Amino acid sequence: MMMYGAYFISIPVFPLMSHEDSTISSIRRLAIWFVNISIFKNFQISWAVCLAMLSFLVKALFLNIPSFFLIYGYATLD
Repeated sequence: MMMYGAYFISIPVFPLMSHEDSTISSIRRLAIWFVNISIFKNFQISWAVCLAMLSFLVKALFLNIPSFFLIYGYATLD
């Protein structure tokens, strides 16, 4: 269940950003690619969850959006 939770949690939050610089955009592409690869290739989903959480933390720190804590709450519900 956590595998699908990580996929659906990591994608919809990114459009909440009002502006992106190249670093945030590359983190977003990397996170989406890694989660997709993890699901379809049966890699360990824990790495994808860690990467998604790291990208949310970076976004929250640099853009002052507390979405990391919101997403962490959703992830722990699974």
